[in-house]
Amino acid sequence: MSTHSDIELELKAASARGFGNKLVTRLLRSSMHGLLSASVCLISYDGHHSGRRYLTPVQYAPWGNSILILVGRPERKAWWRNMATEDGYPVDVMIERQWTTTAARSYLGADHREFVNKMCDAYVARFPRTAKTLNTTSAQARESIRFVLCTPPTPNRDGPH
Repeated sequence: MSTHSDIELELKAASARGFGNKLVTRLLRSSMHGLLSASVCLISYDGHHSGRRYLTPVQYAPWGNSILILVGRPERKAWWRNMATEDGYPVDVMIERQWTTTAARSYLGADHREFVNKMCDAYVARFPRTAKTLNTTSAQARESIRFVLCTPPTPNRDGPH
């Protein structure tokens, strides 16, 4: 059972996260973006149910022409649920102050074991400190890992029809 003080602490933490996200967003949009752009990008997307436009900073790792986003504490976050689609959900990604439209798709370790294992390897190569979390030997722990993969559209080489 939550106490009044538990709720107050959660509200304070949410407020601090909101302030931190606003600060990081302003920095990424500024001429000083280079301080973070190598590992943090902005994603912008429309809420599936609300239709509201969201903008949030996330840590990312490049993976080929795509980017990987490890969803930390996915049970406590909702943004990635918009990307739980087979076709990919439209997400704009800003890296180094350049926007790219991508198709984003969410992957859970339990449902896409081999693919998520490859994503874990790529993420650990970029962020070695995540090895303790991602290189776990527990199959159950690996099954709860969630990534979002943002892939830009493939150019049509045949030209317009």
